[in-house]
Formats: sequence, structure tokens, C-alpha cells
Amino acid sequence: MSGDISHKEAAPFKLKSFPYYDELSMIFGKDRATGQHAETPADVEKQLQNEGGDYNYDDNSSSENVYGASDNNVDIQLVSKSSKGSQSQTECSRTYKKQRKSISSGDLAEALTESTRLLLRL
Repeated sequence: MSGDISHKEAAPFKLKSFPYYDELSMIFGKDRATGQHAETPADVEKQLQNEGGDYNYDDNSSSENVYGASDNNVDIQLVSKSSKGSQSQTECSRTYKKQRKSISSGDLAEALTESTRLLLRL
């Protein structure tokens, strides 16, 4: 009840849907996993290497960056080519004047993976 009194201006938005909430919360969310099942990027890298995925790891692509600092607090997602089938294939589209182009999430995942590999080599 106190929420209704303190934010009267938010009343018209309480029953509105927010279609991109899940995607935006993944990108901009500040909450991080803690506790027993939390994983750092180094843990994920080690797990992926043990699974025998199709990843190309160089000697420089460990969990330490160029300055010798550990990047355990950095969020990095590596996407395997073999795991794309299990992921939902959501499509995002951008609309231009008189032209509509659709970009699949798989292409975006490949681009992010490649850019992550390039950054790890620095």
C-alpha cells in the first residue's frame, strides 16, 4: 500500500508490459551472482576447455590481462558454435527508411566472441 502512495505518478505504468525487460536487464543489470554457484570468467574458460569445445585459446588468453591483474570481476560470455542450437534464436530487427534488415542473434554472438578474443590478445 505504501508503494501506491509514494509513487502516484507511476500508476498508469503498473499494468503496462515491458517487452525488452529480459534483454535489457542482462545488459544493464548490476546484480551479479554470488554464493555457491557463482562463476568467474576464468571458471567458465576452464569448464569450456574441459568440455572439449571448438575454442582457440592462446597462451595469452588466460584469466590475466596485459597488466597482470586478474579479470575475475569482468563479465565475459564465450559462445560455442556447438551450443547455438540449444539457444533460442531470437531475432532483432532494425528498421530503416523503406528498408528492413534483420540481424540474427547468432551473428551478434559470433561478433562478440571474436571481439573478446581480440581483446584478450592485447
